[in-house]
Amino acid sequence: MKRLSAHYLFDGINLIKFGVLEIDDDGTILSVSKAADNLKEISGLSFYNGILMPGMINMHCHLELSDLHKAIPENTGLSGFIAMVNNLKSINKAETKLKSIEKADNTMYVSGIASVADVCNSDISLNTKLKSNIYYHNFIECIGIRKSDIFKKLTDCKLLLDKFNNAGLSTSLTPHAIYSLHPELFKTILDVNNNIFSLHIFESNQERELYNGVENSLLSFLNNIDYDYKIPDIGLSLSDLKNSMKNANMVLVHNVDLQKDICYSMYSSENVFPCLCPNSNIFISDRIPDIDNLMKLSNNIVVGTDSLASNHNLSLIAELYSISKFYPDIPIVELLKWVSSNGAKALGLQQKFGNFTIGTKPGVVLLSNIDLKKLSITPKTYSRRII
Repeated sequence: MKRLSAHYLFDGINLIKFGVLEIDDDGTILSVSKAADNLKEISGLSFYNGILMPGMINMHCHLELSDLHKAIPENTGLSGFIAMVNNLKSINKAETKLKSIEKADNTMYVSGIASVADVCNSDISLNTKLKSNIYYHNFIECIGIRKSDIFKKLTDCKLLLDKFNNAGLSTSLTPHAIYSLHPELFKTILDVNNNIFSLHIFESNQERELYNGVENSLLSFLNNIDYDYKIPDIGLSLSDLKNSMKNANMVLVHNVDLQKDICYSMYSSENVFPCLCPNSNIFISDRIPDIDNLMKLSNNIVVGTDSLASNHNLSLIAELYSISKFYPDIPIVELLKWVSSNGAKALGLQQKFGNFTIGTKPGVVLLSNIDLKKLSITPKTYSRRII
């Protein structure tokens, strides 16, 4: 048995000053308690400088794009970024891709990430995930704007879905974004009996402009794929989305340019989880969401890293630091909930991850170089797995 303590223990909900964690040799949580009168009197206690917390949850990643690290310049805008990913995603050999995926997986694990919601457009990450110590939920992502392609797109996605399911991995079918699917395909996917969906939504002002009929570079990009492309009716699409939310959790990713009149009402739902990926948003379009507003709309905020194609690393602590730079008044307790218990709730894994519940094995992570006086994340803060 191990006994651990630190300046603060974050149990998934609360910060406990000098809290003590008892863990079995196999990583099972035995007890969480406030500090004794004298920590020095506790037999076999290991004390750490910083904050101890449960393993973190990365709620949005594209692991299979890891080979595109540093391949795309910053500030291309959404349409430019998508075009470059499409042009570059086949440039590297499978061996290079696999090595990049394995390295990214290991880096996340060592940094203390316990679970990842990963978007999949192929099976290239499957074998890495089978060997990984990280728990992956795999969103098999469907994209297709041509009506003539609906049957093929669905067939291909369901074949990929079956491949992941047959390998014993947690998996669900999901749409990419409202603008990137034909309305019939979008509705068909939402009608699938899923426990959880993920959706890129209002990732940039280009997307918002598109729905408002502005002829911009995103529309030009889509017209190059399908000259008959018709802009989806955002109101009808969100209505379909609301109907699907009755029976499933919905992870709404990015939220950079929300339209108050048509989508705010969704965010108060208990099964909607707004996902922040600030460093990716800065990388692509040099903007981040109105997080103060999102906090008023929802208690279910979660955080993702997006891919190495649009980020310098896959560090959730780097994401939290970026958030705290722009929004310094957000308490550290709230930030840590976003990368732990909220993520576990989104994935339906509260009994396994995201908190120090007795009998679970969530992993233990140390946050070092915290400003302990201000209780804030600094540029030098980093995370590492202890257990």
